[in-house]
Amino acid sequence: MDIFKSIKIAQPLIKEKEGFFTDLKNGYVAAYRDPIGIPTIGWGTTEYSNGKKVKMGDKITYAQAQSELDFHMLQKANQLLPHITFPINDSQMAAFISFSYNAGVGKLGKLGDSGIVNKSFFRTFANTGDSAKASKLMETSTVTAGGVVLRGLILRRKKEAALLAVTGDEKKSLVQTVRQYQNPLLLALVIFLIILVSFSLANKK
Repeated sequence: MDIFKSIKIAQPLIKEKEGFFTDLKNGYVAAYRDPIGIPTIGWGTTEYSNGKKVKMGDKITYAQAQSELDFHMLQKANQLLPHITFPINDSQMAAFISFSYNAGVGKLGKLGDSGIVNKSFFRTFANTGDSAKASKLMETSTVTAGGVVLRGLILRRKKEAALLAVTGDEKKSLVQTVRQYQNPLLLALVIFLIILVSFSLANKK
């Protein structure tokens, strides 16, 4: 799984569903209120990369809006990575990034020492690898805002679920790859084999 490929897959979906409201048509966008009244700007930015909250009256350039989107997508991806301890492909990771960008990583489930532990589409996927079952659960997950079911969220979840259902080319995550070498004996064996191969190649020159 390549995190940057996943971000590239997820970004068009995020742009489509977050919208680009209050476009001033002069190279700038202005802040607006989302469906539950939170000041937002660009593609769903509620807090700038410098930590300041978006406030009504704010204006930023298109380039700044893109920069904020890139920053927050990478931030969500990095928050997710410690919990991706199972084989996953770029499209499936893109589904999790898009969901987290919209609802927050915490909405995937309760985070604990063992990762995300509640019975959710994420946990279903993590435990079983059943992308079809997990995607069905994802379709109906977090489709309300302020207690109101939003058609836009229903449509978004369907598109995210379609990404989660994509199979093929599942690979171990970086965390999982590192963890498999935490066994000292296995790590020693890997190092020994690397040294042995390097020595053999050196003798052939």
